Amino acid sequence: MSSSRPPSQTPRTDAAERFFHDSGKPRIGFVDSGVSRKLELELAQATARLKSHGVELPESADSAPPPSSLSARKPSMFGAPSKPVDPGQLPSAAQQVQLLPAVLAAGSLGDSHSYEAGSTLYRRGERTEHVFILQQGQLQLTQAQDGSPDRLLGPGTVLGEHGLFEADVHTESITAVGPVRCALIRTDPLKAVLAADTSVLPLALMALVLQYRQVAHICASLAAGWPITQFELMNSKPLSSTELHRALVEAKTQAGTGVSPAQHMCLKLQASDQLPTRLMSAAMPLGSPADTEALGMGLMLVRGTASAHLGDQRVQLGQGSVIGMAEGLTGTPFAWTYAADQDSDARVFALDRALARLERADPVLRALASHVCALTLSMQRDFRA
Repeated sequence: MSSSRPPSQTPRTDAAERFFHDSGKPRIGFVDSGVSRKLELELAQATARLKSHGVELPESADSAPPPSSLSARKPSMFGAPSKPVDPGQLPSAAQQVQLLPAVLAAGSLGDSHSYEAGSTLYRRGERTEHVFILQQGQLQLTQAQDGSPDRLLGPGTVLGEHGLFEADVHTESITAVGPVRCALIRTDPLKAVLAADTSVLPLALMALVLQYRQVAHICASLAAGWPITQFELMNSKPLSSTELHRALVEAKTQAGTGVSPAQHMCLKLQASDQLPTRLMSAAMPLGSPADTEALGMGLMLVRGTASAHLGDQRVQLGQGSVIGMAEGLTGTPFAWTYAADQDSDARVFALDRALARLERADPVLRALASHVCALTLSMQRDFRA
């Protein structure tokens, strides 16, 4: 064994493999070097060539074909982990709003605030200091950085949530249509808590925020009649470790780089050494309403594309797209159908580990995570057919 390898690499990788591996399912390999990725691809190519020449390969737990979905364990934020949750029993975003006053009153991280009609809550480009959750009334969203259409927002909407992970600015302008009331949660205390947490929880919550923004963009575009056929946070070119590091440094130290908060979070997740990478074969199902089990694992695409089918609608998801976070955290069946379009790579989130950590987290953080899950699932159900 080479003495140049860090002594912690093999035990850490082996421990992760033992944790993630289930009998009869493919291992989830860590792709933490170009060598391991090259070996994985060479093995897949060699196996394909043998099969194309009629060679029958022995079946084993490690060589068995992938299951029809990525279903694994069934964690749940709202129900018992031992059984799937009926979507009709989950609290809606509006119902979640009713829980906020008691949660905020029990701590010192937030409060409720009223605004008069025509008041500007914040403008695009202003520093993010609070997460806003609309409790009563309607808000007008304009000038969204992601190109979403201007639109009215109803009770339950979350705004400024990226401020939990970024010392950044607001990405849209928000105005009160009439008298409104919002829950305001200060970002700095929770951001400090998340920054000090070395578990997978901050990464899982970051991916949950990306899924929420992704679903909101898709649903808003469809509601406005926009012909949306593709969604991606980053361009389709995979980034090397050096390119990832350079992009993160530039986004943090240079103004005007053009990197949005969502893209910055995507870069952080790609660069994380806590998340394994999974190779998904072309046409592999990634989740559907017919699944009887919760996903149990969230995914973020880092190479290739997948498709989301919303009834007759089809949206191609590219690099930075997130699948299954809200579903896995709540144990809820998918409202949309997902499948890999081609051989693709995805970062994998073990949500049972995130849930175990979330149970001991700050009550406001738990309430906020539950609320974002409920809002994401509600939007998906509205555009299921």
